[in-house]
Amino acid sequence: MDAPVLAFDPVHCLRLINPAAQNIFHLTDQRALGCTAGDLELEVLLDLPDREIFVLPGKVNPVQWMVRRSTFRQGGIPHTLFVLST
Repeated sequence: MDAPVLAFDPVHCLRLINPAAQNIFHLTDQRALGCTAGDLELEVLLDLPDREIFVLPGKVNPVQWMVRRSTFRQGGIPHTLFVLST
């Protein structure tokens, strides 16, 4: 999937990240999984409503992403899923 995808559990720990999200946020899944959104400097995502615009600062031009937010359960535990699209 080309779109960045991340999922956080109820205590804001990252539980899922795809290669596209690893690339844009400069993270590796081994380092990032289990870390909090605050530790990863991604807490701004948790506050954004569905279909909000998220601006990722760039060196030349900032990149704007539309945030698609939904929820799912894994093992009975609710998670918040974020899919970013340009």
